[in-house]
Amino acid sequence: MTQGPGLSLTDIGAPHEQVSIGDKKLDVYGLSVENLIELLQRFPEVGKWLAPGAVNMNEMLIATPKIVQAMIAIATGKPGDIETEAVAARLSIEIQLDILETAIRLTFKDGFGPFVQRIA
Repeated sequence: MTQGPGLSLTDIGAPHEQVSIGDKKLDVYGLSVENLIELLQRFPEVGKWLAPGAVNMNEMLIATPKIVQAMIAIATGKPGDIETEAVAARLSIEIQLDILETAIRLTFKDGFGPFVQRIA
């Protein structure tokens, strides 16, 4: 018995979920390898934070809002877009977390720890 062709990536597109913001829905995507590398290049301090005991809390508190804004722009399909990052900066913490949680779940389906183990 022959099997017909399956779906291709172009048939299904990038997986995403919708996040409710008020009475509207926002498409949120996971981050790609390219997105993660761009974030690490733009915010090199993040790479340092991954080493055990290397977190400088003051540095982290200063950098985190900009990193969150950049991640939200990427996750909503507008990587590097200054206007989108400015809107992300004005969102409430709760909405920012809703978007980030969805993006992280789509980026690391089994969690960050298992992802790192797979890479290693």
